Amino acid sequence: AMPPSKKLKSKPISNPKKSRKLNYIPSKLGRKGDPRMHRALKARLDNPKLSLLDALTQGGFEFHWKDGISYDSDNVQLGQRKNQLSRRLRLYKQNQNHNKVEELEKRVNSALCKQN
Repeated sequence: AMPPSKKLKSKPISNPKKSRKLNYIPSKLGRKGDPRMHRALKARLDNPKLSLLDALTQGGFEFHWKDGISYDSDNVQLGQRKNQLSRRLRLYKQNQNHNKVEELEKRVNSALCKQN
């Protein structure tokens, strides 16, 4: 162990995300998240051929360029928004498949109970 006089003092780390102003009022109930992302998810589910950028734009995101990188009005990079939308699409599809498996299991169990 280091002697007390040699220990490093930690500095508080400022978190820029905490000071970011949101363009909506977060809900305390129900689904969490940005309503624009919910709309973008719906747009892409309704039209799978839609690009991620077009889905985000239809959802209400507005992007601007700064130093060769595209940011939205919350100063989140376009690439990060695309990744978030891709993740939500993947989770939605996984959940749909999970629900189909559960429904199939219920039918099989119901059929087996009727046989006995």
